[in-house]
Amino acid sequence: MTKKPLPRIAVAQLHSIVGDLDGNLKKMMTAARTAVKDNVDILVFPEQVISGYSIEDLAGDRSFIASVEATFTKFMEKAPQGMTILVGLPMSAGTFQTIHAQIYGRKQAHHRLPLDATDRHIHNTVVLIKDGKPLAIKSKTLLPNYGVYDDARWMIQGPVTQKPVRVKGRKVALAVCEDVWTDDVAVAAADAGAEILLVANASPYHVGKPIQRMEMLTGLAQRTGLTIVYTNMVGGQDEVIYDGGSMIVAPDEGTLLVAPLFKEGVWTLGSPTTPTNVTSWAADDNEQIWEALTTGLRDYLHGTGFTSVIVGLSGGIDCAVAATIAVDALGPDNVWGVGMPGPYSSQGSVDDAHELASNLGIPFNLIPITETVAAEHSIIDSFTEGAPNLGIASENVQARLRSLHIQTLCNAFNMIMLNTGNKSEAAVGYFTLGGDSSGGFAILKDVYKTRVYELAEWRNLKARMETDSVLIPLNSIRKFPSAELAEGQADTDSLLPYPILDEVLRQYLELQSSPGEIVAALMEQHLAGGMLKKDLDAAVLRTMRMVDRAEFKRRQCPIGLKITSRSFTKERRMPIMSRRQHRM
Repeated sequence: MTKKPLPRIAVAQLHSIVGDLDGNLKKMMTAARTAVKDNVDILVFPEQVISGYSIEDLAGDRSFIASVEATFTKFMEKAPQGMTILVGLPMSAGTFQTIHAQIYGRKQAHHRLPLDATDRHIHNTVVLIKDGKPLAIKSKTLLPNYGVYDDARWMIQGPVTQKPVRVKGRKVALAVCEDVWTDDVAVAAADAGAEILLVANASPYHVGKPIQRMEMLTGLAQRTGLTIVYTNMVGGQDEVIYDGGSMIVAPDEGTLLVAPLFKEGVWTLGSPTTPTNVTSWAADDNEQIWEALTTGLRDYLHGTGFTSVIVGLSGGIDCAVAATIAVDALGPDNVWGVGMPGPYSSQGSVDDAHELASNLGIPFNLIPITETVAAEHSIIDSFTEGAPNLGIASENVQARLRSLHIQTLCNAFNMIMLNTGNKSEAAVGYFTLGGDSSGGFAILKDVYKTRVYELAEWRNLKARMETDSVLIPLNSIRKFPSAELAEGQADTDSLLPYPILDEVLRQYLELQSSPGEIVAALMEQHLAGGMLKKDLDAAVLRTMRMVDRAEFKRRQCPIGLKITSRSFTKERRMPIMSRRQHRM
């Protein structure tokens, strides 16, 4: 028996900016016209493509939702005739029920979350339209409130079941993002006779997520017999990066289409220019992370109306990687390097900063702070004599003065200060409030220190392959890490060596492991560094306490990009006032 061919299906992975209804509509129309040229039968847009995602508490702004609905009506009227299109948007309960009754002749029964009295009035909706009319409508069933999501805060839960609609001789059902991470909605669709499941998504990136999605969809297709059309949003929205990677997966044939990561566009099933496997994706985690960070930074600046950044260049690895990402994202004309050597800065560090700026082709200026530090001490020392934390306070004067200088320049030239702190230091509070914690955007906020070194090595390798050059000075990579706020200072004076520290942090922050489990993991991975078991136990407990105590400091840090499974954003909501005790 000859198997019926699939309709000609296209995925349109777009970068929708929250609230930019006119801009998002323009992108949708452009994508639809592209699909017409490719003779597409079914075009699938991402989740909440009209409004952008996530709209957070804009969901409670009824005038905003009304504007989103008006934009949807405008698109439905202007969309090309003859093509079936799936559109995602937040929709008021009243409008949802009106369209539902128009299609099915009845209103949808209200599904309230169990034992929940919250009065929600919004559906996270997808509507299948053709020739200016709705053919099918479905609201999101699984409303996530973990991680960066807060759908359950505002949205009405949709039913598991639905009635498939026939398109080009095939029965089609609808789903929204989280609905395909369990079997319920897909199984119900298959049981109702559906052959194709169209899924609109706004699924954030973290390391390993693209392959995880592909494996999940492949298994779901095989278990249900459905061909799954998965369209994902792309681009940065605040701290979240959507990576695209849209795909079409069949139960027998596997992946029929795989769209690139971090790239807007329309990809059509069967088109000779459309990739069918993951070779279109970056094969290396560091390459994916680099693409994610450049995408997130570029979109954040453009989305907030800025065009350029200032980076403090100390000659260290963190600022070197941050500045290089900024140049790749924004171009060298939009990145300004400023070095601020103090009383303990080495000449080698100043030279490394100069070399980096020269390699990147960015302007670089020196603003020495030694005399300014001395002037501050002449003012404050009479008040701090005999203070218990005088040494640390004196060190932090340098960091705060550096921040003052860059913030002043940013104000003067309407630029953003790029924070260069990494996740390892943020986790344990190894930074100065009002100093190196300052900035308008934290590019490395979710990047462990060991990963910073990997990114530097990867970017240098890429530069050598492309131009036979080095961007990040080798000395910045090889020298012992130090804040250079005191004579002979090294990070390991206060912290575990970074390979050990980062594994402790990964286990505690991402896997939520117990102290005993963390020690066991370190020993199994041969990361104990020759430490005795009792010393390792003590070091792990001390590090976990440092993480807990630093919560109040992290709350005062700038927004930054998420690239791990659990970042210091809305994903980790911990009390500041806590007397929790960690014990082996």
